Order: sequence, then C-alpha cells, then structure tokens
Amino acid sequence: MLRKQFGKLGWPVSVVGLGTWNIGNQWGEIDDTTAWATIRAAYEAGMTLFDTAESYGIPNGLSEKRFWGIKSSHLALYITETWHNSSARLAK
Repeated sequence: MLRKQFGKLGWPVSVVGLGTWNIGNQWGEIDDTTAWATIRAAYEAGMTLFDTAESYGIPNGLSEKRFWGIKSSHLALYITETWHNSSARLAK
C-alpha cells in the first residue's frame, strides 16, 4: 500500500482509506462480526486511514463504536468529523 506523509505531523498514512459510514447500518443492517471483519481486512490490506463521524450509524455513532471495538496495538490514523467542530477535517 502506498503511503504519504500526513501534513505537518509527517506520519506515514495510506493513500487509500476506509470510510466507515457503511458499517453503521445506514445502508442496511450489518452485524458486529461483519463490521469488524471489514475494518480488519482494510487494515491487513495496508490501510491506516479510517474516516468516521459521530453521525455515522443508526443509532448515531455506531460506526465509531464498532471501530473502537477492535482491540489493536497497531497505529492507525483515525479521522473524525463532528457537526460542532469543522476543524476536525484533517485530510483531503
């Protein structure tokens, strides 16, 4: 997986990321096992950039809950956006 430096931090981040709206049941019901398998497969494929937000999921925040439900000692960049803080937009 190709990586580039992330802004001024200089962290090596995958150029392809995973948007996690789809693991929050907003496009159809997905169980926890499938959600975790999706995130793990993305990570194992070399992705270290994951996008989520407090509004992703039914109920709100379900994709974040599932993302953080995976216990990992590996470094991954977690990008989030809230309606209250537009400065949370970290990547383009």
